[in-house]
Amino acid sequence: MWRKGGEVETWIGLAFTGLGLLFTIGGFVGRNWRQSARADLAQQDKEHSDELARLDRELSEKLIALTSGFRDSFMALREKISQVELYNEREFISKDTFGVVVSKIEKSIENLGLKIDGLGERLPPRV
Repeated sequence: MWRKGGEVETWIGLAFTGLGLLFTIGGFVGRNWRQSARADLAQQDKEHSDELARLDRELSEKLIALTSGFRDSFMALREKISQVELYNEREFISKDTFGVVVSKIEKSIENLGLKIDGLGERLPPRV
């Protein structure tokens, strides 16, 4: 029958065969699990991308709604500034009154300087 040494070798062979079969089954299970996990991640990624696109559209719509009033106000303000600039150009520069206004301002500043100098003469000297 069986020798005592042969029996050990048989059990070792069966153990290695069992372990090989176990690793093979584990590999199939692990590979299938990994593929299903990747499919789940791909689905989640698509859902998140759709959600981000939707939120981006909502944000753009809200920004347009909020800034449209400012845009109209800004355009009206810019038009008013242009009207004031054109008025000043037509009234002062074309009628040569701009030079008269500037000369009056210069004269006023000069008179103010003279008044300040006169105050310095009337004050008592400092010790």
